[in-house]
Amino acid sequence: MKNRIIYKYQISRFPETSISMPVNSIFLRLAVQDNEPYMWFMHDPEEKERTDRKFIVRMTGKTFDLAESRYLGSFQLEDADNHWGRFVGHVFEFEESL
Repeated sequence: MKNRIIYKYQISRFPETSISMPVNSIFLRLAVQDNEPYMWFMHDPEEKERTDRKFIVRMTGKTFDLAESRYLGSFQLEDADNHWGRFVGHVFEFEESL
């Protein structure tokens, strides 16, 4: 079996994030660390070819086109700037980047 390596990437809580990573990277997990959202991906450390993968965060109760995206997970942040006290984001990956 080939060697693998796991990297984490911070994502923005605001609409879109584009991340350059090796092709064929495998999504593992979405979680909050130090009150910031991150995603973990497994890569082939020898892969030189890269691709830009695009992610979008949607808030609860907002409308969007699901046909062009794949759900990865949700996260919750404690947010003093938000008058509700918490921010809940739902992360999707645009299908064009898969």
